[in-house]
Amino acid sequence: QLYKNIANQRDYYSFLAADRIAASYVIDTTPLTTPATELERLLTGSPGLQRARELYILGREPEADAEWRQATQGFDQAALKQAALLAHRWDWHHQAIVTVARAGYWDDLDLRFPLAYQDSVITNARASAVDPAWIYAVIRQESNFRPTARSPVGALGLMQIMPATGQEIARQTGASDEGAPERLLQPESNLRLGVRYLQKILERLQNNPVLATAAYNAGPNKVTQWLPTNAPLAADIWVETIP
Repeated sequence: QLYKNIANQRDYYSFLAADRIAASYVIDTTPLTTPATELERLLTGSPGLQRARELYILGREPEADAEWRQATQGFDQAALKQAALLAHRWDWHHQAIVTVARAGYWDDLDLRFPLAYQDSVITNARASAVDPAWIYAVIRQESNFRPTARSPVGALGLMQIMPATGQEIARQTGASDEGAPERLLQPESNLRLGVRYLQKILERLQNNPVLATAAYNAGPNKVTQWLPTNAPLAADIWVETIP
């Protein structure tokens, strides 16, 4: 009964509870619906949004981000939702995700979890025998679909690959030029190397996607240190023990 009470929600622990009682996941989605005329009115009434769009199209994302932040600073929730839809329609997925979160709206799952770069994701998933949903989960968590993302420790691109890791994987795949830092900021190269790295980690860690997911972020050596030594531990409980 406890599991049943939890399983009717849309979150991580609810999905685990649903697994325990063999119930279907509850994944309700309520897309934002705004007439195109209203979105156009918002855009034409905001020179800042217009500048942000043009800068984004030109590939000048830092300047585009700055214009967007300034333009949306005083927006109420309704305007933020509309702005998020604009960004989504321009395939500026990172900005759409961040903006709809600022609006406090969590139920447009297509906007919050876009299937961007789908052809490349599917192609590389098949080539490496990796679940494409897993690839999307890593991209969503690591970079929010921002191809030019740079972490404070130097990880780059959609799948946040460290330059040394990128160079190593590129050498192993016979495409050493693809591991250059500037190539890691290109979606095609980043996805190819990132998915290959996921596969290598999966093979190294008992083909266990829970261990491999932790290792993708923290490194395989850390995960090996965290493994239980005295007795087996259920994966969902082990996850809670990660520092």
